[in-house]
Formats: sequence, structure tokens, C-alpha cells
Amino acid sequence: MVKSTKFLVAIGVMLTAACAITHAQQTVYKWVDEDGVIQFSDEPPKVSPDIKVEMITTDPAPHQSAAPRSQATVRSNPRTKTQVESESMQPQTQMPPLVEQVDVKKMSLEELDHRCEDARENMIAPLRAAEIKKCIQTGTGDQAWCKSFWADYGASSRTPSGEFIPGMFYDLPECTEAWEERNYRGLYPGRDR
Repeated sequence: MVKSTKFLVAIGVMLTAACAITHAQQTVYKWVDEDGVIQFSDEPPKVSPDIKVEMITTDPAPHQSAAPRSQATVRSNPRTKTQVESESMQPQTQMPPLVEQVDVKKMSLEELDHRCEDARENMIAPLRAAEIKKCIQTGTGDQAWCKSFWADYGASSRTPSGEFIPGMFYDLPECTEAWEERNYRGLYPGRDR
């Protein structure tokens, strides 16, 4: 019973010490008493010189309200008047749009389809050329044979069992717009938007 009481007291002291450590920098003394129980105290113990006393110094825990390091604000040096003036004198360049802006409502379905196929061909042509070059280098066939073999590269096709294989790059914006406009005109022929 005495040992369990000392054990509970030791646990209580340890928890108290742990709580104190989390709030401020503190020196805690740790030692093992004659009964083999670990003791903690914030004051130096009065024990015999042959008992080893360990002194533990802790740093304070960070406050909960402190912002994490990742949210630190980084400020650059302010720009000088000369820098501001030289920047305003620089010619302003604008990036051209990645997709040509057109009014698809004013285009015929045939024009929309041609626009889609042109965009697809721009994407497929370098891939087809690489396949033809690889075909010639590996000695699979001569240049004319390789060109004819890879001529329909990227086109829709069917497997021998009849399964449909969609063509490449029909997800380009030009093709999506053509598809949507074709569906709209098919559902609502002769109507204005």
C-alpha cells in the first residue's frame, strides 16, 4: 500500500511538473529515493550525497495564439522612385490568347468541324512524325511504307471485334465548342441564342 501511494504521488508530481514545464521555463530536479521511486521537485532535494540528482531545464511551450512559421509575413524592400519610373516606361506586352477567340454561333457547322480538325492536326503531326522516324530508324520499313502505315495516326478506328477507339485530341476547346454547337443546333434548329 505504501509503495502504491508513493507511486501515485510520483505520478502526481510528474504531471504537475509536466504542466509547469508547458507554461514556463523551469528547472526540475529528478532523483530516485531509497525505495526506488522516481521523485520530481522544483527545489533542490535534501538527500544524501550518494543519491544522484538530475537537473532538467525546459524551454517554455509556445503560446497557442502564436502564428506558425509558415504564416510569417515576408516583405520585400520598397521600390525606389527610379525603379517605379523605369517600370512604367517599359512597353507592355500582352500574351496572345491560347485559343483563338471566335464567335461559334456565327460559324457554319462545317467551319467548326474544320477548325476542330486543324487544331487536332497541330497536336497529332509531331507525334506522327516521331512514329515515322522511329519506324525508319528501326528498319521496320522504308520511308514510303512508314509514312503510309502511320498516315491515320490519331484517327478514330475500330478493333477487329468492332470496338470503337476514339480519335486523339477531341477534347481540345475547338472540338468541344464544335460538338456543343452541333448538339445545340440539332436540338433547336433555326433558333437564336
